[in-house]
Amino acid sequence: MKTVLLKSQVSVWFDYLKIADRLGLTVDWAFYKPWGTREEIRQLKFGTWWRTKGQSLFEASAESQITVIGIKDGCVDIRIPSHWTVRQVRKEIGPVFSQVRTKDAPRGTGEFHIKGRFSYGDFVSYKRVLELDLNARDRGQREKMGNLIRAFRAEEQKRKDRAAKATATSSARAAQKGKKRHKRFKAVEVRVTPNEQRNGYIWLKKARQIAANVANGEFPGRDRS
Repeated sequence: MKTVLLKSQVSVWFDYLKIADRLGLTVDWAFYKPWGTREEIRQLKFGTWWRTKGQSLFEASAESQITVIGIKDGCVDIRIPSHWTVRQVRKEIGPVFSQVRTKDAPRGTGEFHIKGRFSYGDFVSYKRVLELDLNARDRGQREKMGNLIRAFRAEEQKRKDRAAKATATSSARAAQKGKKRHKRFKAVEVRVTPNEQRNGYIWLKKARQIAANVANGEFPGRDRS
């Protein structure tokens, strides 16, 4: 059975739940009971949690996310969650349509689904800056934000280097070109600009808001910033 939410989306949700707990927010653990106990969420990495609980949990609600309203005049009226991507619709609508040709379609809505606009790249960036902030030792505000931005850049560069290495050919010329790009990045991107400082604080605020929403059982929830 196919899952309703992409694994990557659930992984971001899972990470924000961990952050909400680290921030000392009041988490609705009754809502998250099917996910596991507080101690399990704290200890398990996403990959392990997905294999042991998450995958079956989200598969269990897959059929209920597309609701068949009725069949009339040779047409099927279907309700599709507005937060779904085109990719999700393509993947899920076929199996649901094949069911209504032979039996009544399942009704109802799943307990766990995305509420609000989801942007994987943005939310992961917000989350990582907040994680760096939680782990930071330096407490001077301007200096700390500069260090957070530098640490975030370093992680982004490592991620890009890994991606480039995975897709690179055996060409020595291509490898040398990649090394030069890496050096140019380090040389140019040392100083943290005032605009990056402002964006850093905005990202922290957004990440804390998402964590607060997740604590209340909504992901990503309403942006109140």
